[in-house]
Amino acid sequence: MRGGIDVAAARSAAVAGSAAAARSAAAAIARWGRAALVAAVLGTVVVLSSPGASTPPAGAATGPAATRCAVATGPQAADGYWLAGSDGGVFAYGSAHYEGSMASRRLAAPVVGIAGAGDNGYWLAATDGGVFAFGCAAFAGSMAGQMGGVPISGITATPTGVGYWLVSRQGGVYAFGSARYFGSLPGLGVHVNDIVAMAATEDGGGYWLVGADGGVFAFGDAAYFGNATGNASGNASGIASGNASGTQGSPIVGIAGFYASGTKPGSTEFGAEGGYWIVAANGAVGTFGAAPVWGSMAGTHLNAPMVGVAAVPYTTVCGINAGGTNPAGFWLGAADGGMFGFGDAGFKGTASTTHLAAPIVAIAAVPKNPGAACPPGYPPS
Repeated sequence: MRGGIDVAAARSAAVAGSAAAARSAAAAIARWGRAALVAAVLGTVVVLSSPGASTPPAGAATGPAATRCAVATGPQAADGYWLAGSDGGVFAYGSAHYEGSMASRRLAAPVVGIAGAGDNGYWLAATDGGVFAFGCAAFAGSMAGQMGGVPISGITATPTGVGYWLVSRQGGVYAFGSARYFGSLPGLGVHVNDIVAMAATEDGGGYWLVGADGGVFAFGDAAYFGNATGNASGNASGIASGNASGTQGSPIVGIAGFYASGTKPGSTEFGAEGGYWIVAANGAVGTFGAAPVWGSMAGTHLNAPMVGVAAVPYTTVCGINAGGTNPAGFWLGAADGGMFGFGDAGFKGTASTTHLAAPIVAIAAVPKNPGAACPPGYPPS
């Protein structure tokens, strides 16, 4: 049943005594069929809560003034983004602040991702599992020296900016700080080597993984709405075959979650009014679930391929609503530093006119609610 969730099979797993196994089974079945259910129910998943003994890089900003890194008490204004190069270079635009980079350091492996911890801090992740913290971003651990040659493909911050996940090409997920572990592909016995990106749900109670082939895997309270591997459900805007000519074969490079304000926190919000965008290297954007169609760069000449997508930050975090629809748009980022905004995502700047020492590999938006922990009991079970 490739490309859809087998609800009955997932329920059977829950009856057997594990709701977590049911969610994991559904994620695997979405791409690999009912056979994955056996691995989900019988397999053992090991949670790494704080692996590694790595430390922040020498000279990284880890102790800013208390007032500058004060814990937020509610949703904050956020209207900016960062770009990260494979050499560790960082470029900040809009409300995003520049807090340093790894561009002048010797790296054991190239940088592959960036995630924001408020407008005054961010993390960089390298393919070997190394994590580098800057500004108000707290270092909570890494997978440096522990990946056994399996490359990390990205880093995703919790919605509150006080934790992060690393994801590997094989779909392994590693949680640090306040980030919670909800499952991974190796733990299900699912074998892939093309996971390229990860996106978290509004309450941090789940996440999606996406492969270069368009396969989508949902964990925790992240609902599955379709994929871009073929004739997927939803409006694939030039990604899924048969939807637009000339776009087949372009690898997927990113995913961003959508959450409509005014719905109940927890699994209901994403099941009823949630969704996600999937982005291809050629600029095509697939919309799934309730995610609005804001546009894409499909069919437009690009000087460089797209490398990622960043949604306008949620205006609802931990059930606190600052007003508006969540998110109201997204940015696409290209390898030459080009930035393209859709919906309410305003253009804040580009690195395409800058001489880059290395290509851009990732983008990240300033989170809406930096540093504020969710109240006890959140996210809902």
